[in-house]
Amino acid sequence: MRRPTGLEIELTQVRLRPGPAAIAWDHLPGDVRAMLGVAWPVVLSMLSFTAMGVVDTLFVAQLGRDELAGGALGNLAIMLVGALFVGGLRGVNVVVAQAIGAGQPALATRAGWAGVGIALTAGVGIACLSALTPEVVAAFGGSSSVQAFAAETFGIRALGGPAWLLLTTVGQAMQGRGDTRTPMVANVTANLLNIALNGVLVFGFSGFDVLGGGFLAVPKLGVFGSALATAVSLGLAGVALLIVFARRSGWARPSWAEVRAVVGVGTPIGVRFLLDFGGWATLTAMMARVGAAEVAATQVAIRVVSVSFLPGHGVGEAASLLVGQAVGAGDLARARRVFAAATLLAVAVMAAFGVAFAVLPDTILDLFAADAEVRSIGHTLLLWAAAFQVFDAICLVAMGALGGAGDTRFVMWTSVVGTWLLLVPLGWWLGVALGFGAAGVWAAVTAECAFKSALFLWRWHAGGWDGKAVVHAGAPREGSS
Repeated sequence: MRRPTGLEIELTQVRLRPGPAAIAWDHLPGDVRAMLGVAWPVVLSMLSFTAMGVVDTLFVAQLGRDELAGGALGNLAIMLVGALFVGGLRGVNVVVAQAIGAGQPALATRAGWAGVGIALTAGVGIACLSALTPEVVAAFGGSSSVQAFAAETFGIRALGGPAWLLLTTVGQAMQGRGDTRTPMVANVTANLLNIALNGVLVFGFSGFDVLGGGFLAVPKLGVFGSALATAVSLGLAGVALLIVFARRSGWARPSWAEVRAVVGVGTPIGVRFLLDFGGWATLTAMMARVGAAEVAATQVAIRVVSVSFLPGHGVGEAASLLVGQAVGAGDLARARRVFAAATLLAVAVMAAFGVAFAVLPDTILDLFAADAEVRSIGHTLLLWAAAFQVFDAICLVAMGALGGAGDTRFVMWTSVVGTWLLLVPLGWWLGVALGFGAAGVWAAVTAECAFKSALFLWRWHAGGWDGKAVVHAGAPREGSS
């Protein structure tokens, strides 16, 4: 009997008690079960990361308006600076997954450690930017008070850059091997630690006697304390995840070949992250010219839509992993089955959210907005969000699947064209020139999603991704004689 390889996620090992749930699970197609088994920890990881930002906002919001604006500005700056590297390090996932599928676990380990080296090098570069904090935050505007709080946030977050990128790359290396649960545990733990540290560092702690040896007290650190809590939480989670990775995989010195492979397949992903982030920043600035209510309604709508985005992204990440392993094994038929199962699953889930956005917009907005003008605009935005749910689901799965196959350059160029030649110009024309505001911008988002989903589907079904593998299936499998 053939022994399972890294290509196969053996969910049959999960022991389910007899009952309707077990029967329903057993009757799901194998590729769908594999997809769900890989996707749900990714969704929880993303939810945890999103919750970390919400927690920081809740604590800092109690300090004052300038503190809240400064903290948001500083976090925006660090995310923009790190977008290229956070995206680029996803190349580790692609190389590791293909290596596992090809039966090359040692290559997967070397690629993982290559990613660690790249992450630490890039992280040191980000840390060095802390010396230029005033200049960085000044580029984002704002009053002197807001910029001062933004500098507190950006400075400490930049110093935590190496640990932040370490957590990212080790998580990608473990996901490439099929382990999405361990990174999930690390992210959830980091979030819980961030909550505790925010409570102590933002408002201070009056202190207590430590075993009779002295009085321990923590001063009120405000915005700086919140940023420090996030940096420390991510840092500790990154170090802990690295220790687990080292114990499970062992040390293997990477060669320049692994470094080039990770950089080659990851750079287009990083460029896409950076340009997509820049596109949304540009659109936000455009809407700010129309009015504050437009920006506020957009932020509310984004928070609502992010709920539907999470499962779609999780399925897309699962598709990237499973397609990557299939391509590494040379099993293109399974890669196609995985894509079909992922598309069906993502479309079903996100279409259900779309129906909720269209049928219950006012009920949903009751949770987020009280201002009448913001609610009115938000109602329209949720209708547009309902319109692009299916297109967005296809995009998320296709980007994951094409990326897992190594076809990251096509994804990058499609995103560049969609964002900068369609979304931004059309968003400006509809939202600013014609005066439709945020509704015009979200109409442009719908057009962009439809355009990209059509191109991605064409690329996949035309087979343009075949032959883009980083690890070739024809290589001898490790351990074979």
